[in-house]
Amino acid sequence: MEILSLWRSPLDTVAMREASSLHDRQPRCSIGYGEDFSALTIYNFGHYASLGGTPDTALTGMFAAMSAASPVGGRAFVPQKSFSVHATSSGFAVPDQCDVNGSGGGGPLETMGGSSFFHFVITPTATGNSTFFNCNASTHTGGGMYFRSLAFQWSPSTHAADTCIHAAVWNTRAINCTFTDCPCAFNAQDLTCTLEQCSISYTVSATQGPNGTKAVILGGQRCGVIGPGQFSQTSRASGGATGCTCVSIESAQHPIVSGVKIFEWTIGVDFSQQDGTRFAHITNCEIACWETALNIQLSTGASATTAGLKITSCILAKTSDSSDVNAIVNIDARGSANNELLNDIALVDCTVYNRAAAPLLSSQHGLVITSGSNIRILGGCYSNNGPYGAGVAITGSCSDVQIIGANLQPSYPAAPNVNVQRYALLVSASPSGSVLVSGCDMTGYVGPPISVVGSPADLFITDCPGYNDQNTPLSATPTMLTTGVSAATCSTPYFGASVIIYSGATTLSVFGQSINSNFGIVFLPSPYDVFSFSPSPPTTFAWIGK
Repeated sequence: MEILSLWRSPLDTVAMREASSLHDRQPRCSIGYGEDFSALTIYNFGHYASLGGTPDTALTGMFAAMSAASPVGGRAFVPQKSFSVHATSSGFAVPDQCDVNGSGGGGPLETMGGSSFFHFVITPTATGNSTFFNCNASTHTGGGMYFRSLAFQWSPSTHAADTCIHAAVWNTRAINCTFTDCPCAFNAQDLTCTLEQCSISYTVSATQGPNGTKAVILGGQRCGVIGPGQFSQTSRASGGATGCTCVSIESAQHPIVSGVKIFEWTIGVDFSQQDGTRFAHITNCEIACWETALNIQLSTGASATTAGLKITSCILAKTSDSSDVNAIVNIDARGSANNELLNDIALVDCTVYNRAAAPLLSSQHGLVITSGSNIRILGGCYSNNGPYGAGVAITGSCSDVQIIGANLQPSYPAAPNVNVQRYALLVSASPSGSVLVSGCDMTGYVGPPISVVGSPADLFITDCPGYNDQNTPLSATPTMLTTGVSAATCSTPYFGASVIIYSGATTLSVFGQSINSNFGIVFLPSPYDVFSFSPSPPTTFAWIGK
């Protein structure tokens, strides 16, 4: 440069100076692992880890810096490095308005070669329940706390309530995160706390435990689980943990579960842990579980109303390796005294079927309704259950049930193991309110598609192919014909409309009228329309179900 300056003209000097100035203004970036960005309210976890101490002290230091910032919080960056950390009884207090971001996705290895990667490998306490991230600020904005693209792995534990993220601040959300072997990955206890596009894998064995875990708890207002996402556990048939629930909805208001695949858990989605949930929406989910995909059941000693549950366009199934005989979907208010405490339940366009081999599941039903009121089954398919089971079984004193437009055929061709259930509808108890079955496909059964062994107060089946179109012969004893009988109470009970054809009678009493005729054809629209003849039965009599 000095040699060149000997022959530069004044104009060259000005040009060179401007070029040098432009060069000096060009951005340069050389960011080390321990770089400190806190002045920009961006916090590099690697910086705090490089200061010395353990990853636990680094987390404490980073969160302390974020808490002291004005305004509080900021964005935290977790580098692509695995950190061994410890959960505690109270957990790491997460500052308000923070956004913790991981580099890379991470998670368990799914293919041959390579290795699993987790940003945080968490060791729980040995003396009680543990929490890792505790979002429980007493003073907070509505902006929330966010965890993005982080991979968590929980080390062996003995406590089913150990929790990775305790979400008790508005808008706390885990997004694109992976949770492995966390007894409880996410506990949502405040407004719109949500798990979004995450994966959960619970691979512990029944002997290792803990058993009886709840992977996600929804207990706040408008909280939810939103996919796409996959939540799985090791199958019970392969020695996986027992009694585990994927999503437990506990006295939540307007919770949402949408677009996720849930499989191999003992129970997929459960309402039985705490009453009082209102207006839950479960949509577009595939739930295949060892025992029960959907358990809409009140807790023992229920006192709060659970109502307004809408399950739409879901696949609800028994896993292909299951040997459990419980129903795939269970609706139970725990007795008729609680019917009004469990009400307004709708399954709309859902497919409920058994994927397992039939010999292991001889009496398994698709949907069991024991108690509750205002229950609507609209469309969908309830097929392919146990060879002595039913698509829909009413086994208790429920009230106001409507089953409309459902496919209740014996088999579901898309099932990996095609089974043939024995009944479209089984009524083995005495519902206290009306049960309407209309427009359902009951074709394909070798025997009668309906079994009624209880005494329903008002069961009406209409426009159902395979039942109402069979011209089923009905019969009644002479005593019944003179004292009064209906299709529902005759010797061959039938629960649709019917036609009687008679001749040689003196007087027919029906619809509150007395008709003197020696011949007649009478249509009875209700199975509970009572008629009688006097003074004696007709000479000829035929009775056909329609």
